[in-house]
Amino acid sequence: MNATPAPRSTFVTVVALVFLVFSGMGVLVGVLQNVMINVLFPADFFEQAAMMQPEPGMPPFLPWVFGNFKLFFALALLLSLAHFVAALGLFKRWVWARWLFIGLMAFGIVSSVGGMVLQAWMMSGMYEQFATMHDTAQGRMPDMRPFFIGIGVFSALLSLGFCALYAWIIKRLLSAAVAAEFRAAQAP
Repeated sequence: MNATPAPRSTFVTVVALVFLVFSGMGVLVGVLQNVMINVLFPADFFEQAAMMQPEPGMPPFLPWVFGNFKLFFALALLLSLAHFVAALGLFKRWVWARWLFIGLMAFGIVSSVGGMVLQAWMMSGMYEQFATMHDTAQGRMPDMRPFFIGIGVFSALLSLGFCALYAWIIKRLLSAAVAAEFRAAQAP
């Protein structure tokens, strides 16, 4: 008896393949970054950097970031690996991978919004520093304020664009048709 294979939507296949490629590259870069950080830098390099006082106008949490630098790169590698596993499972139409992928897209939205807020906070301090330097240099230094505004607007639009893309992917993966496709793929 010939069993007919479950229908496979182009949307799920394309999303899975795109994320397999990009997350695969992310895993490769993450492995290389972790090797570089753990091999090239002395063991106490980041701990010493964490003890330094940040320059005036810089975020007060900067020493904490330096103190946990290795952890951030390890977490970035794990996140890329999670995306890769979820994309592979999405391609194979595993039900749990669909939910993992949806969760990772939701995390992407939250982290993009958080990143926008963090960037705005950090850029405002730098903006003020450059504005003060420009005003006191009596025209010898270019006015960097338009540059900071342009970078802020571009970054916000890019982040919002990714949020919209992730939300659209979540909406499509939660649709009844895609859910049925995954259920049909799991049926014996």
